[in-house]
Amino acid sequence: MKISYHWLKQYSDISIPASKVAELLTHCGLEVSSVEKYQIVKGGLEGLVIGDDWIFEIELTPNRIDAASHIGVARDLLAVLSCCTDLQSVRQTTDYKFVAQVPSIENFQIDNHERKIDVNVENTEACPRYSGITIT
Repeated sequence: MKISYHWLKQYSDISIPASKVAELLTHCGLEVSSVEKYQIVKGGLEGLVIGDDWIFEIELTPNRIDAASHIGVARDLLAVLSCCTDLQSVRQTTDYKFVAQVPSIENFQIDNHERKIDVNVENTEACPRYSGITIT
C-alpha cells in the first residue's frame, strides 16, 4: 500500500524526516518496504516545495485493516510518538498532544431518504448494535 508523507503530515502535524517516519512505522508493526522520492511535477523542479513528496510502500498484513488508510497510518505513528519516551528528540514540544487531525464531515448532508434497507437482527446479544449507510 502506498502512503504519502505529505498526506501523513496533514493528518498528524509532525515535522519528522521521512526516513525517521519509515523507521517508526516499521517498529510499530507497519513494515515499510521502501521509501521513494516522488516528483509531483515531472521535469526536475527540484527544490520547489510543490514538486516533492515521499511515498512509503507499506506491506500491510490482513490483520491490520485499521491501517489501510492515511488516517489509520497517522494514528499508528502518533501512538508511537505519544508512548515512547526515547523519542523526545522527534517531538515538537513535551506537552504536544498526539491526536490525528481528521477531515471535517460537517458539509456531509443526507439528501436522499428513498433507499430504505430493512435489517433484521436475529441475535441481539451477539449484535447489540447494527448500523449502515446507502451511498448513491
